[in-house]
Amino acid sequence: MRIIKVRPFGYMVLCESRLFSCNKPASYVSSGLPSHYSKYFSRIETSGVYILLLIAVASATFFLFVGNAFSVESGFPDNNIRVIKVKAVADEEFRRSADWVEEIEGSIKRSSAFYEEQFGIKYELVQIGEWVSDNNIKDVRTLLSQLKNEVERDGSDIVVGFTGQARNVYKCVFSRTALGIALPFSSYVIVRADRSTGFDYHTMSLVLTHELGHLFGAMHVDGSSSVMSTSINNNTSFRFDDNNSELIKLTKFVDFDKGLLSLSNESLDQLIDKYKDSLEYGFENAPRRLLIGSMYYKRGLVGDAIGQYEAAIKLDRKDPEPLTHLGIAYAENGLLDKAIAVLSKAVRLGSNDGSAHVNLGMALVRKGMLDEAIDQVEKAMKINNDNPEMHCILGGIYIRKGLFDEAIYECRQALRIRSTYASAYYNMGIAYQSKLMYDSAVNAYKEAIGIEYNNLMARNNLGMAYYEQGFMGKAESEYLKLLQIDPANEMAINNLEAVLLAKREVLICDIE
Repeated sequence: MRIIKVRPFGYMVLCESRLFSCNKPASYVSSGLPSHYSKYFSRIETSGVYILLLIAVASATFFLFVGNAFSVESGFPDNNIRVIKVKAVADEEFRRSADWVEEIEGSIKRSSAFYEEQFGIKYELVQIGEWVSDNNIKDVRTLLSQLKNEVERDGSDIVVGFTGQARNVYKCVFSRTALGIALPFSSYVIVRADRSTGFDYHTMSLVLTHELGHLFGAMHVDGSSSVMSTSINNNTSFRFDDNNSELIKLTKFVDFDKGLLSLSNESLDQLIDKYKDSLEYGFENAPRRLLIGSMYYKRGLVGDAIGQYEAAIKLDRKDPEPLTHLGIAYAENGLLDKAIAVLSKAVRLGSNDGSAHVNLGMALVRKGMLDEAIDQVEKAMKINNDNPEMHCILGGIYIRKGLFDEAIYECRQALRIRSTYASAYYNMGIAYQSKLMYDSAVNAYKEAIGIEYNNLMARNNLGMAYYEQGFMGKAESEYLKLLQIDPANEMAINNLEAVLLAKREVLICDIE
């Protein structure tokens, strides 16, 4: 009987990465995926290999435009309070005001009071810092990507970036000047204050309230006094329309790390119905269909997701995001040639965060085109070299090519950026084990388990590393621990049987 070793973790994936093998022949079976990876990727299994794809879950984009004032209307508090920790940063233009700190504090305080009264959601400002925005950026979506790439959350739930840039015209899909942007079910927000137009912190509170609504999936409404109106004007009030109020109540406890993946199937079904109903509004249907597709994808309804992504592309052929999602869905269904074709088009259109490059690389890996895959991941890293998942992914591909030293280097780079990155330790363990450097492999697997106690793959390979060194007692102990976590795990059952058989054979030899 052969011990079953899990393939490397970075092969694959975007933040869920992984893959592979060691020098000795073995069957490769994956036991599962660490829970925190789900927020970035979609899992694909082909021929026993898991390919984790980077997926910008629910990345439909919503913008806000300027008008005038507002009024405040009271609502009904929810006794079940959710506290959201906020890190706020201001760019150099915003900080030109002597009162910039007080303006941020005041806008967040006012927005928080409104959310707490209406929904039982309280925003707690835990940190205020500085941020240098790129004055060469011409659109607010790219500015949001810069904020996400350069500003760490530092334990906060969300980051709000305040910009005071006025000379750049931040255009959006409505060809109007955007005052803010947020992605549904994500953790980064941009609020823009153009002081040259008499913008005050009261209006900024309204803009902030609007963008925070998008984090809970709230949608734009047209021709309404709702705070979710597409533009702020004299008729805008400090209130949500009924439909968006229901959406926020439904998604109140969404995990901003996991996005849609943190919502129950029942909640997703309700969201899908609400977003489908919103298509009759006749505007922003492309991002709405993209979001509906992401919900279907999370539900495992890949065919329905593909239909929504294709519809979004017909409505906006210049947006790379629905193409990226469509490519991921094609790959999920094993349509690799189609996946490569649409992901290649997404790359040509541009990828603000490198996700199109990464997912194209993953599709190429599945086609056995490893050099081309490496090229795509490296291009993604040029866009954002401080993304630990990309380094981990590249390390996984290097493992598959047998370039173990290069794989170890990339895993170390990932850990330099995120010291508690279990998958980087996992891939590093595979690389060391492939080099027969068992002490280093054991230490790496233990680090991964220390971060993720239920990391079944790391536990399996730790047992394998002990087995290959002849430490049958330690190997048996690891597989027993694994089975305590997952009693029906066939991989662990088979490997434990192999270890016990080996122990009996050793005993027989000793007796003879």
